[in-house]
Amino acid sequence: MKSDTVLRPRGCRYRYGRYPTALILVILAIPIPFLPSEATGPSNPSFTSATIASIKANLPPLEISVKREFPPQLASLFRYYGLASEAAAHRFGTFDSGTNRLAAHVYLPQAAVGSVFVLHGFFDHSGILQHLIRRCIEDDFAVAIFDLPGHGLSSGDPGAISDFAQYARIVADFVRICKPYLPSPYHLVGHSTGATIAMEVLLNGSSQNPDFDRIVLAAPLVHHRYHRLARAQLFLIKPFVNELPRRHHQNSSDPAFVEWSKLDPLQGRRMSLTWLEALYAWNDRMAGYEKLAKPVMVVQGTKDSVVDWRYNIAALQRKFSTVRLVWIEGGRHQLFNESPLIRAEVLQAVSLFLKEPVLPAGS
Repeated sequence: MKSDTVLRPRGCRYRYGRYPTALILVILAIPIPFLPSEATGPSNPSFTSATIASIKANLPPLEISVKREFPPQLASLFRYYGLASEAAAHRFGTFDSGTNRLAAHVYLPQAAVGSVFVLHGFFDHSGILQHLIRRCIEDDFAVAIFDLPGHGLSSGDPGAISDFAQYARIVADFVRICKPYLPSPYHLVGHSTGATIAMEVLLNGSSQNPDFDRIVLAAPLVHHRYHRLARAQLFLIKPFVNELPRRHHQNSSDPAFVEWSKLDPLQGRRMSLTWLEALYAWNDRMAGYEKLAKPVMVVQGTKDSVVDWRYNIAALQRKFSTVRLVWIEGGRHQLFNESPLIRAEVLQAVSLFLKEPVLPAGS
């Protein structure tokens, strides 16, 4: 398929002198379309900001070998987000990576046949991927997932990151902590920004990066839908602001999920411009990465209005030797939180791929 490659306009250096004053005023007046509208209405009354702050201040360390009863508030939070499990031993706690303290969940079925590491998207947290977690457990996979820095119950400035390589280092630290307790083979599933992080883990060539047998990139982010416009806007507004209000897209065909996510007390409400700068820096760096001889499965909805999926798929085909494409007709960006029929299609595709026999190296 042809790629709709987005190019920087010839001669554009993103300097104030290149734009007439009137154009600058117009661009500043336009909200960045990528920002997935500010939520309206109160958040869930059971989990006020004070309650969330109290929970975050009293999180235990992650001890995978130790069974621990969760405090009532924490147990209630897990039930609310569908993170409680009766089908697998559930471990939860924090681990440190650099200056970050990350909140993580590990699920251990009694007879696990492998392990799946899961990476959530920007603005989100572990609870957003509850359906994927549950399906992996049903398939007898151990599951390990953590809230990204500045997301969910993890520490850090909301949504901020200085370099996407920092995400990759956190993943490497998390895998190192979990591997002694989780059975192989090890697989990796990333959604949106989580897929971006998975790409950085796989492509950056660091000897510290863990090896994964099967990789799933769901609605992967390379370029967002308004990449070029937002990049020009970012240059103009960065001297004046550090963050902007989030704007919600129609990111699922399930209206109940869309309304629920607007009121979700753990959802990000502000867009960090530092994160956006880091994304663009990663875009530039990715272009120089060598092609990797590893197959990946890409799951992409045809109605995704958040990412520029035409450009992204072409970019992935340039970076991975084999890209297995699974098109989800009518699927929007939140593929794991779609209407029940579409969500079932997505989960079935991921399940079948992860359960395929892993071939010996060199075969």
